[in-house]
Amino acid sequence: MLNLLTETTTIQDLHTFGGHPGKFWPAFLAFACRQAGAKLCVLFNKKSGPWQPLYQWPTNRRRRSFSKPLLAKLRALAEKCLQQGWASTPIKASSEMMALGLTLDETEAGHSRVVIFFVKATASVNVDDILSRLNLIADAPAVYQRQRSARQAQKDLGFFAGVLDLMLLLNAENRFLAAAMTLVNEAAARYQCARVSLGWCDNDYVHLQAISHMERFEGKMDMVTCLEVAMEEALDQDEEILLPTVEVTGAVSREHEKYAKKQQVEHLISLPLRCTDEPVGVLTCERQETPFTDGDVRSLRILNDQVSCRLAELKERDCWFGAKLKDGIYKQVSGLLGVEHTLTKLVGLLTCALLFFAIIVKLL
Repeated sequence: MLNLLTETTTIQDLHTFGGHPGKFWPAFLAFACRQAGAKLCVLFNKKSGPWQPLYQWPTNRRRRSFSKPLLAKLRALAEKCLQQGWASTPIKASSEMMALGLTLDETEAGHSRVVIFFVKATASVNVDDILSRLNLIADAPAVYQRQRSARQAQKDLGFFAGVLDLMLLLNAENRFLAAAMTLVNEAAARYQCARVSLGWCDNDYVHLQAISHMERFEGKMDMVTCLEVAMEEALDQDEEILLPTVEVTGAVSREHEKYAKKQQVEHLISLPLRCTDEPVGVLTCERQETPFTDGDVRSLRILNDQVSCRLAELKERDCWFGAKLKDGIYKQVSGLLGVEHTLTKLVGLLTCALLFFAIIVKLL
């Protein structure tokens, strides 16, 4: 599959393009520009508002800023193309350049796309000839999108198959720590991670439960303490945290950055585990060389969604009787006393009841 733009790109290469849409469109526009013999072409997109320019070719020049009158003319041309398939208009009355627009086959529901080419308006230019060549490639983006969706569906099937295999291993375990070790070891192997760690929430704090390929560790180790603080950062925000950051998400990642710097970790991701929509733990994966791809993140989300409730069930089952009794009372009275500081409120209420009982007994 083609992932790089070359001068010898063909229509078949565009159909089987294996890269991100952000790389496909420049490749497509470069090919279309050559077919039209144009100096410049711009992709316009419309969803609900006005037509907006998305990409242009060549990309090695400064992004062209259209004047308001020209932008209005190009938007009107794009709208006309949408109605009749193609249209053209002179750029200026005194100019030898004209704008030639072509509607692309639908690539995404709710979106309309038109490519506008800037070509010379001379007697030697045959518009019909240009359009006949461009019509042959008008479906290339739609074909690329269908191929990309098919590849993504195949990847998703692979993700689900891998998760089901791992669930079989987890379901075979009857103890929480054994299941936790299975999870981190299998995740480290399947995602080529240097280290995978599982933290679990207990009384609003995250405690490290398992580290891949490490049977024992000291809770007071600097690495463990620093990692638990980073995990709490993800759990408190109930957000995924990925380093290095590839897009602005609004999530605070200060503690993750500290941990990565101390441990000299190049690539790091923490994902909250949720059971019945409540965050119960955090899975943190570390790599040294290869960054986490969108596919890796999607697969880890699927994994977390499937294993979190099973782990929560085992964790509750492994609790000693006193802890189970405390949790049972906590759940019963949380509705009455509110979801915040339930235990503190309960202790206060019991203290008041005991004082009241002591006063009554003394009076009697």
